[in-house]
Amino acid sequence: MMNFIKFFSRRAPDGETGSQPIAELRKAWPTAVNAYCQGQMPEAELLQAGFAYTLRRSGRRRLVVMLSATMAHTLQKYPFDADVLFLVDISNTYFCVPCDGIAAMISALVRKNGYKAVDFIGCSKAGTGALNIGARTSHLVPGTACSVYAFSPQTQIYPHHPNADFFPSYKALKPRLEALPGLIPLLARNSDLARLDYSRLKRCLVIFGTKMKIDAFEANRLAASKGVTLSPIVTGQHYTLGFYTIPANVDRDKARQKFAEADDPDIVAVRTDESIDEYIKVSADMGYSLAGLMR
Repeated sequence: MMNFIKFFSRRAPDGETGSQPIAELRKAWPTAVNAYCQGQMPEAELLQAGFAYTLRRSGRRRLVVMLSATMAHTLQKYPFDADVLFLVDISNTYFCVPCDGIAAMISALVRKNGYKAVDFIGCSKAGTGALNIGARTSHLVPGTACSVYAFSPQTQIYPHHPNADFFPSYKALKPRLEALPGLIPLLARNSDLARLDYSRLKRCLVIFGTKMKIDAFEANRLAASKGVTLSPIVTGQHYTLGFYTIPANVDRDKARQKFAEADDPDIVAVRTDESIDEYIKVSADMGYSLAGLMR
């Protein structure tokens, strides 16, 4: 059988290991999907084609799985006291299509590197992925302490629910699936997060803004899920991970400029001129920090 996507490990100058460059994988993804839909690619190979990763090793027995809501790795400069696996969703399906493949890879890393704890972190689409992948991984490595920190996740991806249509990426998902119906069964089996079993997780926090009604609705779908703790913030911001990661001494003007230049459609849909000031004030007033949250 012809391989449409060939994966390989690379050794970067700083000692990181990872999959092929994100741009190459994104370019190859449509070919992989068409091959799968035509019966020319096995499901397992498609799942592996649906994500990109970089593993940064520091010799720790703890692994942080840092998921990205965009096509670039997130929080690469954050001082995690752990090995860090950075993940990007090449499939652009809220990590739903490749989540089983990712969970299998992480469980293999846990066994190979002897990790005693694994923390899954993500915001928005990546928060969806953190819940999905974290819950599944916890069942694959029962002796490892797995925790999930999901910030403002969407919790029902398929069937389509209009609550999240506010976000351009979610609204665009429906026509993409209609054009590629072969992906629907793969996405559907992993797309309702209220049905997942979170009971084996050491900790599962869902952080969301109470004034962001879209996010509050999504979070409250998990209120009855065993093992899930809802952690509300009184804010209308969607990027709630920002409250835990913005430095106290950040240059406000540079931060505002960077935020204003972001071209991700979902960020554009929710940003305001006052966002940076709110992140700094609330973070300082409440003592929020990602490192503190994970202790």
